[in-house]
Amino acid sequence: MKSIVLFSLTLLLFSCSENNETNTKEPVAQKGKPMSETANDWSYRAVQIENKGWGYQLYEGARMKINQQNIPAINGLHYFESEEKAEMAAKLALEKVAEGFFPPTVNPEELDSIGAINLDSLILVNEELSK
Repeated sequence: MKSIVLFSLTLLLFSCSENNETNTKEPVAQKGKPMSETANDWSYRAVQIENKGWGYQLYEGARMKINQQNIPAINGLHYFESEEKAEMAAKLALEKVAEGFFPPTVNPEELDSIGAINLDSLILVNEELSK
């Protein structure tokens, strides 16, 4: 009987103790530059897409919310020419998020106006491809 009471008390003691372990897993590293912090816990990272060009990722905290691998709002698979141009587009998208738009919709004219793309040359490329 004594052993049953002792076993029960031991079981009760261990089942009521707090779990003091913390999750120390680091986020998985991804190719590209470190994330650039922006206001309200949103950040971005320009990423190279298989040597084809550049895209970007938008994060809320540590969680990726958008993985934009090609130029948004353009027909076909076109990529940003450089890391800097992908970052310009990411910043524009984050401005839209800050204004309350999610998902942040950008149009080709906006991307052209900030210098992230050259809309005229993309139109020419699409015309040549459609021939």
